[in-house]
Amino acid sequence: TNNMEARSKKILLIVCIFTIISSIRPSTPHLTKWYHDYKHQSDNDINNTIYPRYANFYCITLILALILSEKSKYWTGILLGSFISITCRGIILYGETREQFEVTEALYGVTHVAFFMFMPSFLFKIFDSVAYQKAISVQRACRDFFQVVSFVGGDIILNFVDSDMTLLFKISFYTSIIACVWLLGNINQLKQSVSHVQFGSFTQDWKDFTRDVTRNVDIAAGLIVILISCVLDFYDNFYSSIYDEISPSKINDFSG
Repeated sequence: TNNMEARSKKILLIVCIFTIISSIRPSTPHLTKWYHDYKHQSDNDINNTIYPRYANFYCITLILALILSEKSKYWTGILLGSFISITCRGIILYGETREQFEVTEALYGVTHVAFFMFMPSFLFKIFDSVAYQKAISVQRACRDFFQVVSFVGGDIILNFVDSDMTLLFKISFYTSIIACVWLLGNINQLKQSVSHVQFGSFTQDWKDFTRDVTRNVDIAAGLIVILISCVLDFYDNFYSSIYDEISPSKINDFSG
């Protein structure tokens, strides 16, 4: 029992270090400014075309993740999310077109599922119900605290070190690579940590996967908001397309 507890704590340490490194990224206001000033995207494209792709693909990926959760054993989803995170931040840094940035936001939706959904489920398989609460609290504290630190750090860098935002996004890109390398270096321990776990039926995996969501109001509320935003985005695009077809600028001769 002591050996299992020691191994579980080591896994939690690995996960927390990965979480800390992968949390280092610019804030959304910095990303918006980067798209607008450095990548020359219009406000309309940023707010109505690029950013909505996150919510669209988050919902799609969430459904697929629920279906594939039993076979993935969760740690493979986390690793895949780490690779996608590198791709996502690389496109942000080196991409030039609106379509590329749409792909970026879609990929970010995928990584969000991997880190925010697979991670709690993975820890739930390792720890018992009491220890799980402590473990997930520590992991989330690391995530939230170091995200805030990275956001504040971004402001400090821009104000006192280098006003060129390229440095921020290079740091974000390279830290995502470091996080992935750290995960790969400890992948055998992650695999062994769930080697003794009996993964059940899809129904049981559904309960395990959604347990963390239903227990936490903030995540559940976030999912509801994302679903609503997807619906509103669809109707907004639908009515915009109709307006474009019947707008006065396209009507040459109109009489009552």
